[in-house]
Amino acid sequence: MLRFNWENSFSIGIVEIDLQHKKFIDIINDLIESMNNFLDMASVEQNFERLMNYTAWHFGTEEEYMEKFEYPELDIHKAEHNRIFQKIVKIQEQFFQSTALSDENEKMKVLFDLSGFLFEWLIKHIQQSDFKYAELFRKNGLK
Repeated sequence: MLRFNWENSFSIGIVEIDLQHKKFIDIINDLIESMNNFLDMASVEQNFERLMNYTAWHFGTEEEYMEKFEYPELDIHKAEHNRIFQKIVKIQEQFFQSTALSDENEKMKVLFDLSGFLFEWLIKHIQQSDFKYAELFRKNGLK
């Protein structure tokens, strides 16, 4: 089974945000594990809900700091957050459609699409987008 692990290279040097990113990894791993076991759809639904709620909360935390510290790329970052959130919603819909059809190949495709997207997004988003604001956050007292 696919599993994602935190690496020190993901750290942006702000404890609060790094802890949130680590929690993302835990939630993503729980979701993928539950999706891999198609018999427990209640667990899949619960983990999708956890991911959606945590994503919204985390993005809100970042955006709140960006506004407070007048981050110049706030609008770009918010648009990226919106695209990511909408993609998660779309993948969730695809997964539940595939399970309704009882198509094992489609289920596996959606599982791999989701896990690939989430892992790539998290790494790319942290290492490219989040690193951009990290210095500004530190200059304003976040450690």
